[in-house]
Amino acid sequence: MFRIAIDGPAGSGKSTIASRLADRLNIDYVDSGSIYRAITRAIIDNRINYKNIAELTSFIQNLNIEFDSSSISVNGVDFSAKIRVASVNSLVSEVAAISVVRKKVNNILGLIAEKQNVIMDGRDIGTVIIPDAELKIFLNASVEERARRRFFELNNGEDLSYEDVLANIIHRDNIDSSREDSPLTKAADAIEIDTTKLTIDDIIRQIMERISSKNYAL
Repeated sequence: MFRIAIDGPAGSGKSTIASRLADRLNIDYVDSGSIYRAITRAIIDNRINYKNIAELTSFIQNLNIEFDSSSISVNGVDFSAKIRVASVNSLVSEVAAISVVRKKVNNILGLIAEKQNVIMDGRDIGTVIIPDAELKIFLNASVEERARRRFFELNNGEDLSYEDVLANIIHRDNIDSSREDSPLTKAADAIEIDTTKLTIDDIIRQIMERISSKNYAL
């Protein structure tokens, strides 16, 4: 099998790069962040007290999450257009830090990773989900650049300033790196790429050169 693990903080370019690579290599792409976002949206929509672990556990157990490269649904409802909004952004790192949520998502991802070629992106793909991935990439960028990217991504009518987005990115970084369960860390054998001043094509080129130099079997 050939599996690529792409990790990094919010706004570092993981989803964009992973999806482009998947198209280039003609292998499946799994965005772990979209699963956490879908769960977070379901919690919001159903007014679940996510700090009540018993209530949250019962709710999580009854969630049926289905997804492909372009859509994600929860209990038969398409959530694709509902997960990349400010209300989800502000809560997803807190929800994703909860062990019962991580266990749910990790079980889903683990089943996929053990049976097929795949590119996965997230916060702990190379350290927890696929620690034996054939290629591990860690993307990073300055917090200002990551906030700029996220601001333009969210610039769809929502009343948000760049300063709001920057504060949220800093808050999420703190939660992601300090949580007890699988904090955001770079795998020891991951290749780190600072994407601050790189174009998408630049990043893809670097990764493809690495793949070619190692003669990975696809």
